[in-house]
Amino acid sequence: MYRKAHYAAPLIENAEMTGKAQTRALKIANFRRMFADPNTEYEEIVSSCEILLAPFTVKKMYDEINKCRYNFPNKKSLAKNVLKLIWRNTRYIGIGVVKSYCHLIIALKLTPRKNKIRGYRANIKARNKNA
Repeated sequence: MYRKAHYAAPLIENAEMTGKAQTRALKIANFRRMFADPNTEYEEIVSSCEILLAPFTVKKMYDEINKCRYNFPNKKSLAKNVLKLIWRNTRYIGIGVVKSYCHLIIALKLTPRKNKIRGYRANIKARNKNA
């Protein structure tokens, strides 16, 4: 829904990336804290939330980006996460989810973005009001 509103094709789940995302989510759950992934092969989005708030995690990130201008790169971390999701050239996604006590840890692995600065205007389109 969010990608369609920004003229981007739907993401395709990749089994290899999903395995890596699941492993990453398990590591975060075992250490009980978020930390940078030393493997920079893929773009990554990691989120932790209470189980009941899980459906609103992406919406919260998306609401943050709606406050910013689409023609300039944004420095806020929540906005950066949504930009990774709606980047037009991103095609594949891996999803890892782990329950840790009353929290869910969600790790997403996405194909890397190329030309992050020069490709920004070509890959991020303003929201289609009709979508």
